[in-house]
Amino acid sequence: MSVTGIEVSATAIALARPDLGLDFPIHHGSVEDMPFDDGEYDGVFCYGLAHLLDAAARAKFFPDCARQLRPRGSMIFTLISKSAPMYGQGPKLGDDGYERARGVPMFFYDEASVARELGAYGIADVSQIDEPVAGGSYPFYNVTCVKR
Repeated sequence: MSVTGIEVSATAIALARPDLGLDFPIHHGSVEDMPFDDGEYDGVFCYGLAHLLDAAARAKFFPDCARQLRPRGSMIFTLISKSAPMYGQGPKLGDDGYERARGVPMFFYDEASVARELGAYGIADVSQIDEPVAGGSYPFYNVTCVKR
C-alpha cells in the first residue's frame, strides 16, 4: 500500500518520522489548503477531523477529497454525532455547531446532515460507532462514500 499524509504540525511530523519509522510523504499544512499534489488516490481516510472544521472549510474539504479519488475510490470519514454528551455546549456557531474550546468549532452530525454534506459523493454506508476516549466513549458516525 502506498500512503500519503497531511499534518498541520511540523513538530508532529518531525517526531513521528524517527519514532514510528514513517517513510511515506507527509504534506505539512492544513486540509483547508488542499490539494497539496495532483495525485489520484484509491482512498481517503479522515479520522475525527472534518467535524472540527467550520461550514466553509467543510464545504471545500469534502469536494477536495472527492476530486483526488480515482473512479470507484472510497472516502471514509468519522464524524461526531449529535448524541455526544457535549452537544449543545459552548457558544452556538450556527446549526449544530458550537465552540467547544476557544477558537475550536465543532459541528455535530445526524443522519440528515451526513446526507446533506456527503450525499453528492456517493454515500455507500453510514454506521454508528462508539469511539473510545479517556473514561468512556463518544458516539460517532462512520461514513463511507464511493466515487462513481
